[in-house]
Amino acid sequence: MHYAGQRIVVIELAAELSDLWAAAPDGITIRELRARLETDYNDTYAIARLAHSMGYAVFATKADCRTKVLMPPGSADPVWDLTPKQRAVLDWMVANMSDDGTLRASYGEIARALGANSISVDKIGGLDCKGYLEILDRGGPHQKTMFRIYPQGDGPKGWSAFHTNARRPPYIQHLLR
Repeated sequence: MHYAGQRIVVIELAAELSDLWAAAPDGITIRELRARLETDYNDTYAIARLAHSMGYAVFATKADCRTKVLMPPGSADPVWDLTPKQRAVLDWMVANMSDDGTLRASYGEIARALGANSISVDKIGGLDCKGYLEILDRGGPHQKTMFRIYPQGDGPKGWSAFHTNARRPPYIQHLLR
């Protein structure tokens, strides 16, 4: 489906969204939306992203990092967007960041603050991929790393950056040609 076709589907879907939100106030998964639209997964995913960028819905990912959900506009950022450990790391970083939104800390320092012996790079990487932080300067082994913290998840790698900067992620580029 081409981009113009997706826009038409989103506009048609917008007319039905109030009924969708009444039936599923916590959101509708991409799988459920796919069954409703009778389209393939990639088109359904692109339509959901487009509905988000047009302001008709909020697009989120559950903590399992696989389940994509379309939620009513104005919904608070879902708590399940982060795993409990990622939430703990983010809360510590927000509490310790400077006034300009940056934090210089080593992975070992973060782990000790959370009562652990070490912290998985995946936890930091997950926060980066979800737009909650940006790594400005990677420290070497046993050195501090400089982070910019985005407490609302609106960092440059998160979905909010796509929306505000009007960039299209690579997985839908081929659909827009």
